[in-house]
Amino acid sequence: MNAHKKLLSITLFLSLSSPTVYADQLFYAPDTAPFNIKFKDWSVQWWQFALSIPKSENPLIDTTGAKCVVGQRGPVWFLVGTLGDSPVHRVCNVPAGKALFFPVLNSFYADDFTQHHSISYAREQAAATPNDATILSVTVDGHPIQHLEDKFRIRSNVFELTLPEENVLGALPTAACPPSGTCSPAVDDGYYVMLKPLSVGNHTVHIIGATTTLNVDVTYTLSVVPVDLLGK
Repeated sequence: MNAHKKLLSITLFLSLSSPTVYADQLFYAPDTAPFNIKFKDWSVQWWQFALSIPKSENPLIDTTGAKCVVGQRGPVWFLVGTLGDSPVHRVCNVPAGKALFFPVLNSFYADDFTQHHSISYAREQAAATPNDATILSVTVDGHPIQHLEDKFRIRSNVFELTLPEENVLGALPTAACPPSGTCSPAVDDGYYVMLKPLSVGNHTVHIIGATTTLNVDVTYTLSVVPVDLLGK
């Protein structure tokens, strides 16, 4: 009887814990440097990617996945959230061997410091959105990534980014981030995940980030395709 109870206990434990173990095998730990780049620098590259693309081609306002490939290069592909509160479902082909980096909830702040503000002030402003997080959720093929709030908060170094004339932000009333030009100095704060390259086949990544005033809800249906088949 005791042996039966012990076996039942072990089986139940494995059943409950296996989704977390599976998810943990899928991502790079935030304190590592995938491809010799730290997470705080990947977050800068994400902003430079997302805001450098003209509005007409920008994946941030893409509701179908048609713009997934725009601007992608190198060993890491960027997934993006939305600029509105409505859920979005994107369907994309991804070359095999590509890691996937994306924010769950993030914010950046640029300041020209003409009002005698400091970098500390800029960081406080950038932190407002992640500090207000009420929901942080990432699932990969139905398996949740745990401890997003505790382990996945990333704060960037100071950086700059260049906006195209037709950009998704529109005209910003600050000399630090003109409607077309260079935003500098800027800082980023948010929750980020980098998935290791997924196996060839179909996968679903569901990202939810919410505060008291905004909601990001994006589902990616990804077909990971061998590189030699992409052009066929």
